[in-house]
Amino acid sequence: MKDEGINFCIIISPFDQISSSLNGDACFYKTIMISASWIEKLSSNDANWTIAFFHTIGHELGHKMNEPRGSYARTNKAKFTNWVREIRADFYGIDFVKRHKIV
Repeated sequence: MKDEGINFCIIISPFDQISSSLNGDACFYKTIMISASWIEKLSSNDANWTIAFFHTIGHELGHKMNEPRGSYARTNKAKFTNWVREIRADFYGIDFVKRHKIV
């Protein structure tokens, strides 16, 4: 898949057997790992789950777009920075859904 001139792969995680959470992960180079739990939701053909899935992909892509590094520190500054990163990624996910006319 390609977005904003960046090529990336989407992989369904084979390590998702323990948890049933709907997640995505952008920590791998040019790859977005999606939890296997999404398969059941997407197979329902419910438009809301499709939108949520593409938002998750967009959210994870947002983490790859010139974003400040997160922090594991427990300071208020680190918490605020991480919170802003997540909000920024959420907005990128919304924009991703709109640009790809998922809605």
